Amino acid sequence: MQFPLVALLALFASAENNSATVSSLESMESLDGVVVDREKRTLHGVVVREDGSAAFEAVVTTSDGGEGVTDESGYFSIDVNVSLGANPITLSARGADGSFGSAEVQGLSSSEDWVPPIVLLLPVDGSLNWLPAAGAQPGVHKPMAVSRIDAMVVFGEGRARSLYAGGNFISAGGISARNIARWNGKKWFGLGKGLRDNTVNSTEVNAMTGFDDGSGFALYAAGRFSRSGTLALNNIARWDGASWSAVGAGLNGTVNCLQVFDDGTGPALYAGGEFTASGGQPVPWLARWDGSSWSTVGGGLSGPGSVTEVRSMTVFDDGTGRELCVGGTFNSAGGVAINGIAKWDGTNWSALGAGLTTGPFAMGSYNDGTGAVLFATGEASGQGGSPDYSTWDGVEWTAGDTSLQGSIRTFFNYDDGSGPVLLAAGSFTFSGTSIFDAASWDGTSWSPVGSGVSFAPDSSPGSAFYSINALAVYRDGSNSALFAGGSFGGAGGNSARNICKFDGTDWSQLTTGLDGPVKAQVVFDDGSGPALYIGGQFFSADGERMNSIARWDGTTLSPVGLRFTPGSDVRGLAVFDDGTGPALYACGKFNISPPTAETTVIARFDGSQWTQVVSGSGGASVNCMAVYDDGTGPALFYGGTLSINLSKWDGVNSSKVDSLGGGTVSALGVFDDGTGPLLYLGGSFNAFDPIADERTFNIAAWGGAGVISLQGGAGSFVGSFAVYDDGGGPDLYVGGGFSSVGVGSGATLAQAKGVARWDGSAWSILEEIVNSNVRALHVFDDGSGLKLYAGGTFFNIGSTEFRRLAKWDGSSWSSVKGRNFNDGVLSLIDHDDGSGAALFVGGDFTVSDKRDSYFAKLGQVK
Repeated sequence: MQFPLVALLALFASAENNSATVSSLESMESLDGVVVDREKRTLHGVVVREDGSAAFEAVVTTSDGGEGVTDESGYFSIDVNVSLGANPITLSARGADGSFGSAEVQGLSSSEDWVPPIVLLLPVDGSLNWLPAAGAQPGVHKPMAVSRIDAMVVFGEGRARSLYAGGNFISAGGISARNIARWNGKKWFGLGKGLRDNTVNSTEVNAMTGFDDGSGFALYAAGRFSRSGTLALNNIARWDGASWSAVGAGLNGTVNCLQVFDDGTGPALYAGGEFTASGGQPVPWLARWDGSSWSTVGGGLSGPGSVTEVRSMTVFDDGTGRELCVGGTFNSAGGVAINGIAKWDGTNWSALGAGLTTGPFAMGSYNDGTGAVLFATGEASGQGGSPDYSTWDGVEWTAGDTSLQGSIRTFFNYDDGSGPVLLAAGSFTFSGTSIFDAASWDGTSWSPVGSGVSFAPDSSPGSAFYSINALAVYRDGSNSALFAGGSFGGAGGNSARNICKFDGTDWSQLTTGLDGPVKAQVVFDDGSGPALYIGGQFFSADGERMNSIARWDGTTLSPVGLRFTPGSDVRGLAVFDDGTGPALYACGKFNISPPTAETTVIARFDGSQWTQVVSGSGGASVNCMAVYDDGTGPALFYGGTLSINLSKWDGVNSSKVDSLGGGTVSALGVFDDGTGPLLYLGGSFNAFDPIADERTFNIAAWGGAGVISLQGGAGSFVGSFAVYDDGGGPDLYVGGGFSSVGVGSGATLAQAKGVARWDGSAWSILEEIVNSNVRALHVFDDGSGLKLYAGGTFFNIGSTEFRRLAKWDGSSWSSVKGRNFNDGVLSLIDHDDGSGAALFVGGDFTVSDKRDSYFAKLGQVK
């Protein structure tokens, strides 16, 4: 979208002339001993680039506080507490590419003010900026844990209408989103500081709904959480489109479900779960919110002790009027004996026949023209057959289809234009059919909904558990589509991390980009020119299968050979000439198709096809490779686990070089300290130097005759090497998770955390990298000379915050432009992909400055 500057100025003038004249005194405060009046103002405006195009996701701040982010049209709004008489106010905007602009506002006189357009200009100093790369990972993600979506709802009006997803995750589509996120059809957005608990892995958003409590329509989210940033919350919160707020005193336990129901006195919000009170008010397992307070419903529920809970709710009309159906593990409602499920008409509780043997986790209704039928998961009392669901027609329960194997987790009413159906989704199959995880009921029989979902997220294909937990219909283009959220890693044969959509034929992912970690990078010329190759544990990119290795041409990623099987783990890449010409080598733990009897740990790509070079058995894997001449000619040395340790490939044969006491090698590098090049190896091992007659821990050198100790080595894991000259000559820089170096006999112990320097004879230390590992080191010219870049899982260097990437100029560490990454950096390399020299960053991060996940690019804006 573009805005001619004259039109922008006209828009500003019109908005200024028509703005409201009502103002409200917000507060009074003491500032340097002077009492200052402050008023709450809402500032509106647009941010554009030099060419007039809208600046999307620019961050706007003001000199009086407050922050806003622009939408696709460049629009923003910011609430500011303005100091009266302290105009002008300065607004500053910064784009993700490093562009910057500002504007001044004078003479504010109303509660709603439009500000002049802010024009962003790119820096002209040649400094580096984050540039677009492969894009954001599809869906939502939580590193080192199984992420999931448990609830979805469509909320908002007009252009603001979006699909909201809640569950257990920390990022969505390359942006930070704590357990709840918004999808607008093109991009994901976080909701403020999200929702979280003090115990990170216990946080979950289980239910969402829209409700007007009398102060305006808002989104309510509930589950298990205690705060949003510093705002205290008790398992339920209200989102007004800009900020979170508490819902009364909240509820003292997990909320499983929400339902809006009018009992005759007006709509109210009902919450069910594992709670017993709100503040000091008893509300056992079911509570009603009227906009001002929580209360019990019809005398409340009771049940068999600590296992009592409400699991699901729905509004159902069996022909006698709309009633609230509540399911759970309770056995009494308002004094009426209940077996797992009850209905509330606004005045009284009543049972649904003999009830269910277990309270339903999900309920839904369907009318085939002969009357509404309630579907509920669980076995109807006395029916037998152990089906996963039963149906209630208002008079009696009927057992469901016993050929269903698995569990239903949600029901949903859906009409794709061919007539209404009831959808059931979860983790199930129907015996003798092609139905997987999602099915539609037309009143007579169940039918498949696409080919279902597959492997669990954050794990390899083939993992046992995956499930669809929530369904919603949302228009994210010209047509409405069915969206499914849950815990899965694939859908319709493609990667789809926890969320996908149905086009009438099959499921597909929402966004494009890499869907898994990048662990290795190398530049290789396959005959068509140098290109950057990446390897890792990704399944696809841009919706196309990559199977753990891909080629970057400067714009897009493309597959390389496609012979690696899904779930492959590529940990290292190298280029080696075995005498027949340079070839690309990949190492790790994988199989090439068709699978061989033993796992492949090294494979060779000649520009057209992959072949197995080295196989492994058991849990063997290769972590790293380097080309080195030990006096017998150049060979590809490789390090790994178990039977691998330190080995080499000479182009014909592979052989073990040293067992290193049975330890693991994780990094290899070559360094010449002036006495000749040596191969350096790092990892977790305890090797013996026969010349020095001492042990060397976690790092050693190899010259062809045996292990060489580096003053006893390092105190813990070593994972990366780089040779860097800070002006005093080249030295070997070593990165890892150690906190000391020089641990051998006769060595002076040095407290070196994360990175240390070896000059060939002695260790020296750098400012300590706190809390975690350095996994990648690389030398790159950022335009001001060569710098040593360090990446890993660290968060601080000394007392300064660095988010997993920093650079060293020979005397001190400094930050790299931007907010950087939410998780580990595992590989670094420089390459000119046609747009100039750039530093490419690979890792298991899902959030970065340009919304790129796992693979990012730092270069100069052209």
